[in-house]
Amino acid sequence: MTPKPLDYESLNENVKKVAYAVRGELNLRASELQKEGTKIIFTNVGNPHALGQKPLTFPPLCQAPFLLDDPNVELLFPADAIARARHYLSVTSGGLGAYSDSRGLPGIRKEVADFMERRDGYPSDPELIFLTDGASKGVMQILNTIIRDEKDGTVDEICKVASISLSPNVPGQIFDSEAVLESLRRRAHIMTDGFNSCRNVVCNFTEGAMYSFPQIRLPPKAIEAARKAGKAPDVFYCLKLLEATGIAKLLMFSIASSSWKQLAFPLFQALVLARKKDPKSRRRHPIGSMALDGKWAQVGFELGFGPELEEILHAGNTNKNGFKALIAAEYSGVKVELVKNFEMGVSNKTPEFLKMNPIGKVPVLETPDGPIFESNAIARYVTRLKADNPLYGSSLIEYARIEQWIDFASIEIDVNIGRWLYPRLGFIPFAAVAEESAISALKRRLGALSTHLATNTYLVGHSVTLADIIMTCNLYVGFVRIMTKSFTSEFPHVERYFWTMVNQPNFSKILGEVKQPDSVPPVQSQKKPAQPKESKPKEAKKESKKEPAKPKVQEAVEEEEAPKPKLKNPLDLLPPSKMILDEWKRLYSNTKTNFREVAIKGFWDMYDPEGYSLWFCEYKYNDENTVSFVTLNKVSGFLQRLDLARKYAFGKMLVIGSEPPYKVKGLWLFRGQEIPQFVLDECYDMELYEWTKVDVTDEAQKERVNAMIEDQEPFEGEALLDAKCFK
Repeated sequence: MTPKPLDYESLNENVKKVAYAVRGELNLRASELQKEGTKIIFTNVGNPHALGQKPLTFPPLCQAPFLLDDPNVELLFPADAIARARHYLSVTSGGLGAYSDSRGLPGIRKEVADFMERRDGYPSDPELIFLTDGASKGVMQILNTIIRDEKDGTVDEICKVASISLSPNVPGQIFDSEAVLESLRRRAHIMTDGFNSCRNVVCNFTEGAMYSFPQIRLPPKAIEAARKAGKAPDVFYCLKLLEATGIAKLLMFSIASSSWKQLAFPLFQALVLARKKDPKSRRRHPIGSMALDGKWAQVGFELGFGPELEEILHAGNTNKNGFKALIAAEYSGVKVELVKNFEMGVSNKTPEFLKMNPIGKVPVLETPDGPIFESNAIARYVTRLKADNPLYGSSLIEYARIEQWIDFASIEIDVNIGRWLYPRLGFIPFAAVAEESAISALKRRLGALSTHLATNTYLVGHSVTLADIIMTCNLYVGFVRIMTKSFTSEFPHVERYFWTMVNQPNFSKILGEVKQPDSVPPVQSQKKPAQPKESKPKEAKKESKKEPAKPKVQEAVEEEEAPKPKLKNPLDLLPPSKMILDEWKRLYSNTKTNFREVAIKGFWDMYDPEGYSLWFCEYKYNDENTVSFVTLNKVSGFLQRLDLARKYAFGKMLVIGSEPPYKVKGLWLFRGQEIPQFVLDECYDMELYEWTKVDVTDEAQKERVNAMIEDQEPFEGEALLDAKCFK
């Protein structure tokens, strides 16, 4: 039987279906435009020399080694090129025209192994390195090995496949240049930064190849338009870009299969930078700036759609948790739309809202990929919409510290403001003891925050981060509802920080004018459920005297819950003491002259060793006190956090030394015979000091007490940098 001649019908079906995007529809259309007079630079394949990359100098000497014997070679080639050519010829057997080991030249593989070891910090074995004719060949060898019916493969099998080839291109093995690689790296940065500057475009930095792979998030209308045109959304988008009229045009190739259900499509790097000879239209749809070959070109497109997708935030316009995402969006250049006429208690109870968050909590962000709830998660998502967003810092440690302060803002600040505020608003039962505990806890946290901010303008680094946004929004409720000026003045660095933040343009645009309250809001009664009315027999109307209307203030007072008895501090239950602490504090403050004769003598006359105890303290880590203002701020923060003990304590803290490291020592008078337990529990700084009870029968210790109360200088032979009093 005569064999059937080879024709299209007899071809392998897989061959008929093969598609190569690099030479596909987009490339053909670009070629047509080129014939029509459009100047096009093709970059759909790695072709750097077509873009003007300078050729390397030493390869000609390797390919024509007889030139090295020419006496005039040093006049034609630089010395480093000659040396490099001699080196590479020495590691080949038979020159560049001969085959090498199938894995590549041993000397070249050794250089590759050394580079990988320097880069990764782990040993690299040149015997396990296989050089290939570019990335495509290597990928093909791996895929040919692992794509089987069982869809698996092993490294050993890949090595076998690589070993049966003759050898990789020998000249290609030696053609590397640090200058060329650095040039490509600079261009990669320009290209990646350009992609990431566009809205709804994300691109990882290019590593190890001359291609970038941006991802563009297409809006539903664009996807629908592509479907009607019978094209994949990414191809449709690229064709629209190519066809658009403009000063510069950009074309991208798709190398990924597309799905009509997807909203994000991986795209191959830019193909074309074109210039129309006679642009007919000036109307543009700018989506950002792109860079090619080191030169910036502002890209505009005449598209019936743009790649902008809106994120919709479901929250009230005064919701501080919603503010987080809105402020992050302002800093990130992301469009987040706040829903209109959102009514708490109504809008968040609808079936549509409960589908997004079944427990009805606010806010919720509606995205093209589905809803997100929890305000910090929403703010993180919005921040991540911009690649390499400075709101997340510039290093791993900055990122970790940003997350640290986000947690602190939520767990330590927001929670304790709520514990103080919400009972007064009637959201939860009010209890005076619980309020005192909440205020004490909040002061401790604000004290810690103030200490950090004493030497930092922002929470992390030298610019606003997501941590600052979330911290400020959480502080916002306290500053506008319950934390009066007299309260916050104890934390001056927190005050400075908050007012600095809320007056930043991106903050003030969302928050508007911020005003601090003059007083703490009164306690509101909890609303009780309405009782069913009992039917009563109708009675004849009786005239009754109208009582005079009560003043509104009186009504408000009557509606408040009766104050509950306040739990006593255990120190208040101690037997009465002859020493009145406030009298001693007044004597200390009012004595201006003859301090020893008046104040010190008065102290010992008042002192009650049964009702009070004296304690020396010394900072455990004085060797860390190398910066004067940091040391002083550390002591100030410690005193702020001891505010809860002001009724039961008096203290002196001395910062000693004329040069670092500075010593921190103190004297404390506490009610009772031990350091109060609530002080140890609430003030974490206490454990940073060594505490020694004063023996008042020891005259030397007694004199040391006198010197510390008096701020005697020199103290123990050293100058005083500062002395602080807690009273």
